[in-house]
Amino acid sequence: MYTQRIQENSDSEMLIVELKAPSVKLSFEVYTQLEKYVHTIRKEPRFNSRNCNWKFYAICAEIEDDVKSKYKNFEDHGKRGLVNIIENFEMYALSWADIFQSFEARHTFLLDKLKIDRTQALRELETSENSPPSRAFVDEISNKIVTSQAI
Repeated sequence: MYTQRIQENSDSEMLIVELKAPSVKLSFEVYTQLEKYVHTIRKEPRFNSRNCNWKFYAICAEIEDDVKSKYKNFEDHGKRGLVNIIENFEMYALSWADIFQSFEARHTFLLDKLKIDRTQALRELETSENSPPSRAFVDEISNKIVTSQAI
């Protein structure tokens, strides 16, 4: 996968993501493949702008120890999963668990709000009779949820 975003200072950030099948471990061979991508793009003159920052991600189910050992070399950069920096090219090795954990950490407030809304809706449904709820009843619950969010 590939995407580009323009940063606040008008620099470009290019993201290249290599998603591997669940059975593939992030081995030194996968790391080397990512490194080859970096070197190939670095050699291409049209991609050689100093105003363009490149981030390469390899994502697998499991990361082997020989790749994990590279994390220590870049700890001082404060970037989770960083395994190499070559000029304006950063390389990351992450597991799917890392991705999901990061998403949950960044979006906890939304996930918590969804849990509250679900709990409120379930509570309302449990207090109703066992028959299917009427349209008016569903609208009433929806309005209560929307009103509670506005507060």
